[in-house]
Amino acid sequence: MSQVVSALRRPLVRDVLLLLLAVVLILSPVLATMNVFGGPEYRYESVEVIETDSGIAFADESDVPPGVPISDEIACSGTLVQRACALEAPLTDGGSQPLGVTTTDLEVDPGISDPPYRFVLLNGTLYRTTYETNESAQRADGSYPVEVTLSPSSSGVSLHAVSVPEGDVSGTIAEAARNGVATSKSAKDVPSTPVALQGNTYHRVFPVEEPSEGLTQVGQALFFVAAFGVILLISVSRKIRVNVDVDYQAER
Repeated sequence: MSQVVSALRRPLVRDVLLLLLAVVLILSPVLATMNVFGGPEYRYESVEVIETDSGIAFADESDVPPGVPISDEIACSGTLVQRACALEAPLTDGGSQPLGVTTTDLEVDPGISDPPYRFVLLNGTLYRTTYETNESAQRADGSYPVEVTLSPSSSGVSLHAVSVPEGDVSGTIAEAARNGVATSKSAKDVPSTPVALQGNTYHRVFPVEEPSEGLTQVGQALFFVAAFGVILLISVSRKIRVNVDVDYQAER
């Protein structure tokens, strides 16, 4: 009798293993999103930002994707073009440009709370933006226009002011800044400004677009794998039920 029971239990063990396999197949799409099976990698690269005789620039602009500025706080930097590049160029001679903002209190700092940029790079020279109240142009309602002016700023001061310390970014982004490239299984927040490393070097990190043609095919394959897992689960469950009944009858 014991030999019969042992013989009957062998298929039962096999079916249990098949059941576990079915569960894994069903969960494969979820496991794929958790990168258990590898999954796509996110790639990040960096280019050093250097000081020039009059301003700052990418060490090799050809390695920078189009539209990426040195910093979102420095207008007209790198490959970024903004309205300030044309409208504020005359301000380099000491002129001012109305912001379209007014104030009624001359004792309050007219600086706006969230300026679109803090510096402007014009003709290779860095300028700091300053907001001033034009006290000589009072309007009929008693308000005064707020205007922006530019004052020359040193390259080192400007670059340090807009950069993010290495310790304030993720390990992946810091690695990309140090080594020029880094990869990760998950997306990371990339600062829109240089990362300051030890030794007073600055590196602009940016994500690199990876080809995604294969991702759709992988998703479709995982769908069929999960569907097969459901079919296998139903089939094996029935077999286990039958084997358990037979095993129970044999033991009796």
